[in-house]
Amino acid sequence: MPADRPLVASIASVEARNGSWELPRLARAWHEREPRPFLLVAGRGPHDEAVRRTLCEAGLTGHSLVLGQVPDVDDVLAAADVIVLLTRDGGLPEALVLAAAAGVPFVSYDIDGARELRELGADGILVAHGDVEAAAGAVEHLLAAADRPPGIDATPWSRDAVLAGYRSVMVDALMS
Repeated sequence: MPADRPLVASIASVEARNGSWELPRLARAWHEREPRPFLLVAGRGPHDEAVRRTLCEAGLTGHSLVLGQVPDVDDVLAAADVIVLLTRDGGLPEALVLAAAAGVPFVSYDIDGARELRELGADGILVAHGDVEAAAGAVEHLLAAADRPPGIDATPWSRDAVLAGYRSVMVDALMS
């Protein structure tokens, strides 16, 4: 990966529900813009070969990399300038929670969990579902922003905290 270019990372399983098929369109949309980000896809799934092939066919091989499964995303978060998640599913997007806690801005479709992170003070831009051009513009905007707010305290949403909450509810339900 070129060290002199901004890094935009997708941290998600490479499958339809996470909008993986839109990543090549996103990379193509910003290919002519400056600064020209490098796309890093960290994740594995049924569409990883198709995404890799589409990036290659679009002439973006030197501008992107599909890593596959990454056991520890801390290095990806440390290197990323922006995290992008184009999922259409709501819920709690773990990649965005990690990005927010690390102080890495994100671009996401307007889904429930992403909205909640923004309300907590996370640095991110939400765009309409399917609007890849708006997502590309949001990435460009975040890359141009000089001052970044600090990360949010995502401790209450950590895996351990969520599991402890589930255990507490289950124990209460079973003891009743």
